[in-house]
Amino acid sequence: MSSPSPQEDLSYWIERCSICFDARLDLCLDYCRDQFCTGCFRRQGSLYVVEVVTSSWGLSVKKIKCPVCQIHIPQSEWSKYVPDEVVDLYNKYNRPYRSFARHCPRCETETVACEYTKTKTSFFHQRDGYRSKLVQKMIVELVMCCKSAGHTHTEIQQLADTFEQQDWRNSTLLSLHKRTMCTLLDFVHKDLRDPAHTTKVYAISRQILLLDMKSETWKRLQFSHISFFPNVACPNASCCTQFCLQCGYETHPAWTCEENMQQLVRTGSNDMDPIKWKLENSCSILITRDEGCNKVDCSLCGHAFCWVCGSSWSEAELGVPDMHHIQARIFSNV
Repeated sequence: MSSPSPQEDLSYWIERCSICFDARLDLCLDYCRDQFCTGCFRRQGSLYVVEVVTSSWGLSVKKIKCPVCQIHIPQSEWSKYVPDEVVDLYNKYNRPYRSFARHCPRCETETVACEYTKTKTSFFHQRDGYRSKLVQKMIVELVMCCKSAGHTHTEIQQLADTFEQQDWRNSTLLSLHKRTMCTLLDFVHKDLRDPAHTTKVYAISRQILLLDMKSETWKRLQFSHISFFPNVACPNASCCTQFCLQCGYETHPAWTCEENMQQLVRTGSNDMDPIKWKLENSCSILITRDEGCNKVDCSLCGHAFCWVCGSSWSEAELGVPDMHHIQARIFSNV
C-alpha cells in the first residue's frame, strides 16, 4: 500500500504560505495570524500598498488590509515587510490633516488654502482654550469697528460667547464655522460697508481651523473655509497669480465659478471638455482626475461621488455607490 503524499497531510498546509500555498511560511501577522513566505508578502504587499497609494490621493487616510482576510493591519507591522520607499510613498499621501491643494493655472506651483498644526496632547486644553478665546477677542474687536449707535449685534455677541465658553464640540464645529462666517461677512457688508474688513473675517476663519478637531472634521472645514475665501495668490514669487481654489482658474470677482466657466466655453477657451463636464453637474466646481479610484471628494462641499456615473458615494459602506440615489435617478427618467 502506497504512503500518502505530503499534500494530503493537514500539517503540510498549516506550514505553507497563504498566498502561493507552496513555500514554507516565513512570517505570521500578529493581528489575523495569516501566514506568508517572505517573497510573496514582499511582492504582493508592495504592490498592494502602491495600489492603495495611487487609489487614495484624497484627504483621508487609507488603511492597509491583510491580503488574505482583509483585516486592517497596523503600519508598525506591515511596514517591516515592504521596502522603505514604499512606506515613504504611503506616508506622503496617507496622513491625517492633509491640506487641500491646487496648482497655479499659470506656473503649476502647488498652493494650499490652509495648514493644520497639531500640538502635543498634554497641551490640548491649554492650547484650545487660548485659541477659542482668541477667536472671541477677534470677533469683539471686529464689532467695535461699527460706529453706528443703537446696534446691539446680538447674534454676533452670541457667537463670541460660544467661543469664549468653548461651547462647541467636534460634531458642531463645521456648522459653527459656517454660521460665524455668514454672520460676520453679512455684518461687514451691511453694517461696516467696508470690504477691507473682510481680511479680519478671513483671519478669524483661519484661527477656527486651528482648533483641536478630528481629521475628518478638518477636511470638511477646509472646504467650508475655501467656499468663503476661494481666492489665493500663487506662492511662486516670480508668478503671484491670483486664482480661485474652487474652480482652479484665475480669479473672477464679477462671476461665480459656474458663470466664469460658461464664459470660457462661449469664448472658446482651451480644455473645454472638462469645463463642459463640470457644467453638467450640480456644484460646477472643476475637478480633474488623472489617476486613482472612482471615489471623488468635491473641493467645495466635501460631497463624495462616483467619477463614472456621478452618483453619491455611500458613507455607510466605503466603496459602494449609493444605490438609493441611483434608483431614484433611474425611476425619475422612466
